Amino acid sequence: MTADDIHIVLKDITLSGRLHSLEEPKGLVIVAEREDCRLLRTENEYLSRTLIRRNIATLFTHLLDPPENQDFDIPFDIELMSRHIQQLTKWISGQPLLRQLPLGYFAVNTAAASILQASITAGKRIRAMVCHCGRPDLAGPKLSLVKSPTLLITGSENVYLTELNWQAYERLTCEKQLVVIEGDPSQFEKQQKARQIAHLSTDWFDRHFPTTAASSRKLAMPQGV
Repeated sequence: MTADDIHIVLKDITLSGRLHSLEEPKGLVIVAEREDCRLLRTENEYLSRTLIRRNIATLFTHLLDPPENQDFDIPFDIELMSRHIQQLTKWISGQPLLRQLPLGYFAVNTAAASILQASITAGKRIRAMVCHCGRPDLAGPKLSLVKSPTLLITGSENVYLTELNWQAYERLTCEKQLVVIEGDPSQFEKQQKARQIAHLSTDWFDRHFPTTAASSRKLAMPQGV
């Protein structure tokens, strides 16, 4: 396994990312965050390690650049973040060693709504999605158009967030599951919760990715980064 820091030049933004590559991955999970969040780093390490043990490569990226994060309204601009995800998915389709891989989306907070919307455009390219501690309800009426199997994860002590996730769950018409973890979502970065989230997510992706490797070649550094 190798890990490379990359810069992805899209139509209206350059995204920073970290690609964890494997010899013959069965798929690639795009972990989309709206910004660099210190509290999620431990959780992301568990997620990446658990996915890699199942032969699934990962691409971690931030959907917003520092100037955008300084604007209070932009982290809630679902259309903007969804557009960035769509552009990133299109970019992956242009990379010789990535384009054959089945894709999955993983997102936290308001970015959860953005991957749900982006999946509508991507269609069957997206085999599965996980929204952790997110706001899938912000996808609004587009929830009924989502086709990719979707797992929602939330915490029991945040009653408001859990209710919003249940509302989104009811509007989804795709294969779906909602898991309510006992405890406060603000503590998810702790080791026990991080492991639980990583295993739930990895099981979901592993279940929906093909059982055979999608590429016989090593997944190497993409072109033009």
